[in-house]
Amino acid sequence: MKFSLASRLVASLLSGTVLDAVVVNDVLNDENPQVQFQAQAPVQVEALPRVHRVLQTETTGIFLLSDIQFDGSALSTRRHLQSGSDSGNGNGNNHRPHQTLNVELDDGTIYEFENLPPGFQKNGLLSGRTTISLPAGTAFSSIGKADTKGGAPAFVSYIRGDKHSRRRRLTSAKEGTRTVLAVRVVVSDGATSVDAATLSDGLFGNGVDPVTLASQYRSCSHGRLEFVKAPDRSGMGAAIVDGVVTLTLPSASVASGDGALRNAITLELYNAFGLHPGQLADHVMYCLPSGAMGGIAYAYVDSWNSVYSDEWCTYVSAQMHEIGHNLNFAHSNEAGTYGDQTGMMGLSYPASDTSMCFNGAKSWQAGWYADKEVTVDSAVTTCFSGDLHGIVDYPTATTVLVKVRDDANLFDYFVNFNAKKDFNAQTQEAGNLVTVTRTALAQERDTYAESELVAKLDAGASFAFAGYNLSVGDVDAVAGKAQVTILPDGQTACAK
Repeated sequence: MKFSLASRLVASLLSGTVLDAVVVNDVLNDENPQVQFQAQAPVQVEALPRVHRVLQTETTGIFLLSDIQFDGSALSTRRHLQSGSDSGNGNGNNHRPHQTLNVELDDGTIYEFENLPPGFQKNGLLSGRTTISLPAGTAFSSIGKADTKGGAPAFVSYIRGDKHSRRRRLTSAKEGTRTVLAVRVVVSDGATSVDAATLSDGLFGNGVDPVTLASQYRSCSHGRLEFVKAPDRSGMGAAIVDGVVTLTLPSASVASGDGALRNAITLELYNAFGLHPGQLADHVMYCLPSGAMGGIAYAYVDSWNSVYSDEWCTYVSAQMHEIGHNLNFAHSNEAGTYGDQTGMMGLSYPASDTSMCFNGAKSWQAGWYADKEVTVDSAVTTCFSGDLHGIVDYPTATTVLVKVRDDANLFDYFVNFNAKKDFNAQTQEAGNLVTVTRTALAQERDTYAESELVAKLDAGASFAFAGYNLSVGDVDAVAGKAQVTILPDGQTACAK
């Protein structure tokens, strides 16, 4: 494997030198890649996009959906965080979408599609699980764009099992142990502000920070999901220690933007350790210097990569939110994207510690409480009446989640008690209330689906939905439970 080629690609991404390249084979996995380079005059980063690779023949990659997060102050303006000509300096268009369609190539670099055919839909393409074919002529720019020139990516196959170690399906791993690597970055005019020891402590605890990515996922899952440090490893000019590595990119600057920096980091990790980043850890977090991107964070769904603006890499809510996307969690909404603040897939907060878990829809999707769930439908269990505990008290509870199927309107409803205590004490909305969230009807538990918070109910309140009536009796905030009854229309009691 020839890492000198990777080094040249890093330089082309960051220096502004355009490599006029025609790629016939995978540039990192082929021993004799048929690539011809002709260095052209340097250009200013602001003049991008610039093409640095063009496909001569079709090639394959992994389809990825990115879920983009905005901070609370930007919620109404929808500032775009993803790679692009606007995002590097923070002056992004206020009307960019909160999701983008992307492709990951075999070297781990990720490119956002542009100039797809009008009306192109991702139907049937599952993020992180689908191999797609890219048309010949697709141009890859140095700011992380893949211009298909009006051509459409084509479905090739679904990725199954662990055939490709760097393409492991993460969604089947919401239990067990997952490794995490955080990447600090030093560029010519800036660096990730937090030092390696502090970053490691904020992710794993190390005996100092009591609320971390690792501790919160461990608590919320009741020990079913553990995040641990990527193994220590020495490489060429870099070393992984306590789950953190620092990379120096002397040709890069803050103005390079997150799209260029993201792919340059990927190639530099390949250079330093001889491995795809997804082989270094199950989840790899890129902590960019301040000013390199226009907002706070984004991540790729059912994938290994997440990207953060500087100190947001240290905030637990952002960590859990973005790693949640890696685990196939979609946004939690309420009258707008990620407006549901009852759990971690809504907004994130600029605070080191946030003790909060997930809403009812995500809690059901995770499967951590499956033995204490009830499904209400028209065929088997037609009603529910009893105490509904918060997930904090799962070990001693009888029921913590109720799902109501609405087959007629193709919705699933999830009812839970949002107990504001212990490791969920800082839930930002509807604390100690019964909440109802809704998603599109799912045939499988682990289906990527945005949820909508539709009801927040205190003692004595009721909610009518999908041919059912939900009523709340006594609420005991200390015990973390509420008495809940769900009956079909016209029924006055739930027969046991």
